[in-house]
Amino acid sequence: MIVFLTPSFIGRNWTETELSAALNRENDEGRVVVLPIVIGDPKKILAKYPLLRDKSYQLWSRGLDALVNELENLIFPSRSEVPIAQRKKRLEEVKQLLPHNPYPTIPHLSE
Repeated sequence: MIVFLTPSFIGRNWTETELSAALNRENDEGRVVVLPIVIGDPKKILAKYPLLRDKSYQLWSRGLDALVNELENLIFPSRSEVPIAQRKKRLEEVKQLLPHNPYPTIPHLSE
């Protein structure tokens, strides 16, 4: 589950409930379920979520290519076992899921 953590995410019941459920699932299953992507100051945002401090997270400011590369590493931990054509197809699918610019898709950031 990709979670976009923004200043507006903090303190909202629905978003925090979803994040808690995903982190509980991750703990129960013993595997990575949540990939946080931080949009904004990571110190301020992660200060509100102590359970995420030890977790690997990505910064939106690093750019789309860095995010896709990290997703590729998670999806294909052993790249040599997956044919290149299949990896490229899956990566294009993942790219389509990520917003190219978060601000139009997250309007409350511009308030």
